[in-house]
Amino acid sequence: MNEKIEFDYHRTDEQLLAYSSLPVLDRLQWLDEVRQFTLMLREAPTVVKEASRGDASHWRDGNSRS
Repeated sequence: MNEKIEFDYHRTDEQLLAYSSLPVLDRLQWLDEVRQFTLMLREAPTVVKEASRGDASHWRDGNSRS
């Protein structure tokens, strides 16, 4: 089972005004896309990163790529 990960999203007043000026159909489409994205995140498997940021060895498939 996936561990609960919290996140939030902030919009500026200008962004909210721009959103409110969109046609209703565009706003509904945007909301549906956000809903689908959120569902994908909730069901995505947890990824454990084993290599440090500076180590590119996790990109290798056994062959040296120098």
